[in-house]
Amino acid sequence: MTVSKTFQSTKSPGYPLMSSLHHHAQAVCVYDTLVNTGSFSGPLRISLHCTDKGLLADPKGGIRLMKILSLLTGVYPESAQAQGHHAQFSIRKDDLLGFTLSLKGEAAEAFLSRCIHTFFPLDPTFQGIPLSQLNAQGDLSFTFPSLTQCPELDPLKSLLEEGLYLQVSICTPETSLEGGYRYLTERQFPLLPESAVQENGQ
Repeated sequence: MTVSKTFQSTKSPGYPLMSSLHHHAQAVCVYDTLVNTGSFSGPLRISLHCTDKGLLADPKGGIRLMKILSLLTGVYPESAQAQGHHAQFSIRKDDLLGFTLSLKGEAAEAFLSRCIHTFFPLDPTFQGIPLSQLNAQGDLSFTFPSLTQCPELDPLKSLLEEGLYLQVSICTPETSLEGGYRYLTERQFPLLPESAVQENGQ
């Protein structure tokens, strides 16, 4: 995968929703510090899965999901289709279920920094991701909070207001809950409560 330069301006086609550098000063500072001190212990991987409850009835709605994912990440998503028939859910083989994409290394670190320093703080309803979402291998999965409050995404406002389900899976290079906790909090990821890992480790 070709990775675009991190923290480019909005004029760059490689990262379409990156605003001017001063809007991401804190994210850039944290990211550069981690790079310059060699704090990357391995390749971070992030997967995004996006769907909509009306997608089965109207597959054309998938175009909206493709736009959201590609503009959020700069990566074109792949379709996720049913592998078989599921009569109880009225799903047939090859029905469109949503879209998915994966980021790794620098692209994943850049997206993680944007979540921490741009998307989360601008959502007035966001309070943090429960630590219970972090598994024993140090990986984290959560449903992305609303993006409708982020000024960067104003061009997508009409698409976002229709609602969507965006699942984010963060696969850290660590192999334990404590390691994953340290990895994410070193990057200022808002895990709650902070004391739970210490209590579990006793």
